[in-house]
Amino acid sequence: MSANATESKLSACSSDRTNHQGKSVRAWLTLSAVTLAVLIVMQAGRLPLGMKPDLTPAAYADLVSLRVGDQSMMTFNGGNDDVLMVLDSRAEQIVTYRVRQQQQLELLNAYSLPE
Repeated sequence: MSANATESKLSACSSDRTNHQGKSVRAWLTLSAVTLAVLIVMQAGRLPLGMKPDLTPAAYADLVSLRVGDQSMMTFNGGNDDVLMVLDSRAEQIVTYRVRQQQQLELLNAYSLPE
């Protein structure tokens, strides 16, 4: 065999190996892209159509208290709705409100403390 024939066989073998490695890399990249696309579609399927994800943390009104001047406020769970209790130390009065569906404030009762 001549040197030219040996060189051409070696270069053909080398190019086959390079082609095989290129195909392998492309296959892995394609598999990764398909996996990512499936995960994105699965996550998007959890959202109602036309809705954007809400990334803000949820706030709950369980035992929140606040003092402003002569008034102290406290919220707590009242079953289906939250309850807001306001203690007015100047008027010596406790007023309770119901927060309905996080939109409406309804007066439940006012208690006079000096009695």
